[in-house]
Amino acid sequence: MYAVIDVMKLWILGVLLLWPCSVSAAPCTLTWIANTEDLLAGYWLYHGLQSSVYDPRLGPIDVSSTPTTTCDAWGILNDNKTHFFAVTAFLSSGVESAKSSEVAINLSSNMTTVNTSTTITSITGSNLTGQPYTVSYAVSPGGTGTVTVTDGTGASCSSVAPTGSCSLTSTTAGTKTITAAYGEDGTYTASQGTTTYVVLTNTSVPNTPGNVNAIMSSTMVNSKTVYKATISWTDNSLNESGFKLQRFKNSSKGCVLETNFTVTVGANVTKYTNSSASSQTCGYGVASYNSAGTSTFVTDFNLSQ
Repeated sequence: MYAVIDVMKLWILGVLLLWPCSVSAAPCTLTWIANTEDLLAGYWLYHGLQSSVYDPRLGPIDVSSTPTTTCDAWGILNDNKTHFFAVTAFLSSGVESAKSSEVAINLSSNMTTVNTSTTITSITGSNLTGQPYTVSYAVSPGGTGTVTVTDGTGASCSSVAPTGSCSLTSTTAGTKTITAAYGEDGTYTASQGTTTYVVLTNTSVPNTPGNVNAIMSSTMVNSKTVYKATISWTDNSLNESGFKLQRFKNSSKGCVLETNFTVTVGANVTKYTNSSASSQTCGYGVASYNSAGTSTFVTDFNLSQ
């Protein structure tokens, strides 16, 4: 798309600023005939979304034999709107010419789209229920934005295009249809790729965690003592869905289990902070679990400070 605009000769302070010149666009590349004044210092670009109503000028644009610039250089993007442009020349003294004739460009007509294909390049990790596995993907020939990965049963994750990976965890067994879907970004079209992945029932109870250690601390808040406990442990299994925690409190029967304290954390987690501990808290226990069952709880009743 080309458009031509003309500028008349203009004399200011006895100096000829502009010879007749033109501006064209193809597509969203602006070019104009170079001015020949000895003291010419450069050009200013004017842009707006209404005819003759311009934003603050853009530039300066250096002098060259064939002056040119692009919309992208100034962050002017394809947006399905009509954009209006004009240029001026200026001298080293700062004196600026009148604006050239205006050129209008509908950037939607200059948009080009690139078809993409999205493929799942690998799936690594556990194939057991409750265990994470990593799906890697690639969008070709490129793109920006997000790729969303789903397993067809509600599990999903997302990461950036054009290449990347994210982790899913399936809660049910069976053959999953893994889909990596890329959303278009205005230049690259949307696409998706699929593959299947078999998730098996986790049939073995995970190993018991080790080295359970609970540390109590207290602080004064508004003249009241506030207790906190940090519980840590060693993850001894590869197939846990997570960990369950118990808490014990002092009573007339000794240090007894608090049945209303139910806390679970995810797989591979090895630390938990309990901010609702009290002066009666006397111990904590940790066990690993998955769909096959729960390991033995390991307890620590020696709450070190």
